[in-house]
Amino acid sequence: MINAFEVTEKCKSKAPAIVHVDGTARPQFLVKDKNPLLHSLISNFYKITDVPILINTSLNIKGEPICMSQNDAINFFFKTEIDFLSIGNYLLGKHKSNGGKNFRT
Repeated sequence: MINAFEVTEKCKSKAPAIVHVDGTARPQFLVKDKNPLLHSLISNFYKITDVPILINTSLNIKGEPICMSQNDAINFFFKTEIDFLSIGNYLLGKHKSNGGKNFRT
């Protein structure tokens, strides 16, 4: 994630969250053979949304260290407003109907 590239207008409109204030983004590329699970996730997201992009960000709450374990990530999930958390072959999601108090796997 060293290089930043200018994004297209299409990218700005379809995925504005990845665009820096200067109109650039720092893409990461993956190879299907090296990471089939992540490739499948992005491919299926693309089929549903017509956006072949997911945001990769540091997983932490402001002022706290970055999550370093699955337990850290699960604690983060319950402390924050995120809707889903993917760990390996598992996907945790909060039910919106009850304010996100319960979750499903």
